[in-house]
Amino acid sequence: MIVVVYNNRAPNTDGYIQDAKKARNAIGAGSVREMAEKLGNLPDHSVQTLIIADHGASGVQGVGSGQTADLSVGTNLSAEFIKASQINVNDGLKDGATGMVGAQGTGPEPMIGYLLKLTKMSFTSTNQAGFIDVIRKKLKQGGYLLLAGCSVGDGDDGKNLLQSLGLSMQNHIRVLASRYQTSWTDTTKPIIYPARWRSSGTPPRLVPSDMIGYMGMRDLSSGEIQTVLDKTDIMSTGM
Repeated sequence: MIVVVYNNRAPNTDGYIQDAKKARNAIGAGSVREMAEKLGNLPDHSVQTLIIADHGASGVQGVGSGQTADLSVGTNLSAEFIKASQINVNDGLKDGATGMVGAQGTGPEPMIGYLLKLTKMSFTSTNQAGFIDVIRKKLKQGGYLLLAGCSVGDGDDGKNLLQSLGLSMQNHIRVLASRYQTSWTDTTKPIIYPARWRSSGTPPRLVPSDMIGYMGMRDLSSGEIQTVLDKTDIMSTGM
């Protein structure tokens, strides 16, 4: 199953969000918490690909923030709010390692135990680890999380966000985002795909060179990125 989460706070004039709502399995959310609550109703490990369709910027994926670029914790995903992979783990997985390094090579059980420990002991009120854990539980192992906002994967901030998400999901979910402004392909067709925005004409489908992707801290290959872009029902509207 492929699920699209769209910003349900967006005005009807926001064509990008209106197109995202056409997906067969679409969930409207106005915050990260609401997204997690609604995804929580799905069976565990039932989602092959989760697409978050809201506006974005380098290292920031909106989840209810929309075009206002609201950077408050409740309405977007950004590395600064995902603390699990960035806290020192002297008492954790590898002595003296940082969380980013110490999380590498660990299996799901040690990792989740450690994240839960940090959640109880160390996280600030801005932490989103609990919400990210819901996403992890709903995605199949080896599944995909596609952050579809504009330029989310751009620069060091984009890299930090994707690596933080990948590590928080125990290194077995592939996380992808575009380096450039995004759109959708021809929305009159029953299948629409993430595309590279342009001001006129049908925007071209994204290709691996437009993207950045990680599984934990490991870069995704072009072939792995192409696999998710080739999903035949990446966003089936059921028309």
